[in-house]
Amino acid sequence: MSDLQSIVRKAATGRPITDLNFSGFDFRKAKLEGVVFLRCDLSGSRMNGCDLSRAIFSECNLSRADLRESRLDGANMVHCDLKDAIVGAARIRRMVLAKCDLSGSDWRNMMLAQGAWTDCALAGAFLAGASFTRSALVRAAFGGTDLRGVKMQGCAVVEADLRHAMIAGLSAETTTMPKANFSGADLRELRFHRCNMQEANFDGADLSRADLSGSCCLKASFGNAVLAEASAKDCLFLESLWHGTNAAGIDLEGAVLQGANLEDCNLENARLVRAALNKSVQRQVSYRKADLRYADLSHAKFEDVDFSDADFSWGRMHAASFERVSFSGSSRRRAFGTDSTLLEAERKAGLL
Repeated sequence: MSDLQSIVRKAATGRPITDLNFSGFDFRKAKLEGVVFLRCDLSGSRMNGCDLSRAIFSECNLSRADLRESRLDGANMVHCDLKDAIVGAARIRRMVLAKCDLSGSDWRNMMLAQGAWTDCALAGAFLAGASFTRSALVRAAFGGTDLRGVKMQGCAVVEADLRHAMIAGLSAETTTMPKANFSGADLRELRFHRCNMQEANFDGADLSRADLSGSCCLKASFGNAVLAEASAKDCLFLESLWHGTNAAGIDLEGAVLQGANLEDCNLENARLVRAALNKSVQRQVSYRKADLRYADLSHAKFEDVDFSDADFSWGRMHAASFERVSFSGSSRRRAFGTDSTLLEAERKAGLL
């Protein structure tokens, strides 16, 4: 079937095109809406400007294929090889990729809406400047992937390994990224607003001046990470781990660190106005010159902690324990200590 017109006619019937070799074939601007390719070799083919809406590719070789300016709305690709394929700045809706090899492929400045990419290899792929809206990326392998300047809104990025991706300028909003692995990554000035990063791994990552405002980092780990001058206003850090973390100058206004575990951390000059540190466990932490006004330290345990020159005005220290703690030069104006009546009520209710 070497004639383009015969391919177009068969595509129109909905019958699958099976086990044929189209390597290097010229499909440019062909109307192939709803075409089904099964086990076909399309390597190096030119599909520029094709209408591939609702097309299905199963077990096909699309390596080095040129898909620039093609219409791929509703296209499905399953078990396909797209190594070094070029898609470019396409606007795509509802595209599904499953178990495809996208290594070295070029999707720069693509705009994907309501798509789903599952179990795809993205090693060395180019996605710089791409935009993902209400799309899902599940168990994607991002080794060496260029994600610089990528924007995500309302997406689900599940079990992603981003340790070796290039992610400078990456931004996400209302995106869920549970169990994402960012360990050791350069995340400076990253912008993640109102994202769900539950159980994410940020160990050893550099989050200097990053903006995590309104995000959920439940049980996330920040061991030996750098969050200097980061913004984490109204974030949820419940039961998170902060071991050896440098968070000097971080803005944690309204953040919730209930049950968090902090050890050997630097929180000097941090802003913790209205922060909830209740039931946290803290050892060898420096809060020098920190702003803890209205902060809740109830039932927290502090050991070898430096609060020198910190401001606790109107803070709550109900049933907090302090062992080898320095308050030198700190302000505790109108701070609230242990409320004996409340403590008795907590005991009776079995809350202690």
